[in-house]
Amino acid sequence: MSAPMSAEPTDLNAVLAWQLAAVEQHFIHVLTLKAWGDEESIRAIAAVDEVDLPNALRILDLMVSNGHLPDLGACRISPGASHGEIFAAERRIEAELSAALRAARSADPSSLIDPSLAPRDSYGSWLLAQSTKRRGSCGLPQTLTETGKSSLDRLFSHLLIVIEQSLIHAFVLWHDRARRQAEIAWDTSAAAMKQAADITSLLARRFLAPAPTASGVLTPSLAKTLEASREVDRALAEATCVAAERAEQALSDPDPELAAVCRASAATFRALSAWRPDRDPPALGAPCQGFARVRQGILGLE
Repeated sequence: MSAPMSAEPTDLNAVLAWQLAAVEQHFIHVLTLKAWGDEESIRAIAAVDEVDLPNALRILDLMVSNGHLPDLGACRISPGASHGEIFAAERRIEAELSAALRAARSADPSSLIDPSLAPRDSYGSWLLAQSTKRRGSCGLPQTLTETGKSSLDRLFSHLLIVIEQSLIHAFVLWHDRARRQAEIAWDTSAAAMKQAADITSLLARRFLAPAPTASGVLTPSLAKTLEASREVDRALAEATCVAAERAEQALSDPDPELAAVCRASAATFRALSAWRPDRDPPALGAPCQGFARVRQGILGLE
């Protein structure tokens, strides 16, 4: 059983919102830097992510176990397509996350705040040094049609919302003792993450980056009950399928490789939107451990 909250829900919500945003941006930037072969930067960002991700999930578990649904708001990330843009984006979110952590700790010290505060100064110093470091250009960006890029950004925005919404519902359903449904929600989040990763890697090889904030305001629709979560998750799956189909159509001629990823995404979310609880869930090919194993083995939760 999770412990009662010491910090106020609003303080923890601010930490969670910025910490999940930082994790999402770390994820995108690590994939981009991997495509460019920058192992040094990957190690530095991955090291802080190994602190931020499990801590964000523990905060989420604590909030949900105490009856609080987080309010993450609209997308907070703006991934970079060059070293300069990457380090500027990391510094912006780092400043917001550090401020939220310090405010929460000042209001009421919590064991969930200190682990994430520990690497902030050293990571911030590293980012500052990298932002002033002279580097050559990685390569010239390839052009996508305006329609192709905007439709891909809209699909990417939907995938980020699926990642967040399904992740949160996994914790909600687990605490509601709907364990099978929690595992399906976790797998859905992981499948969306895999598709977002595929898009990010392909864009990075073209010296481009996803721009989720350029596609309009999207926010998770969260529910506290099994039935309500099914409805909002199905609606999101339908909207994501439509976004993927439109992106595939826009990219099929100028970029068949990106179009193929969109086609696979459309198939996944078409299957999810048609799925009913009395049937076996669709095969999502989720590339990670099951939710129960993550809770116990990585997060140390019951």
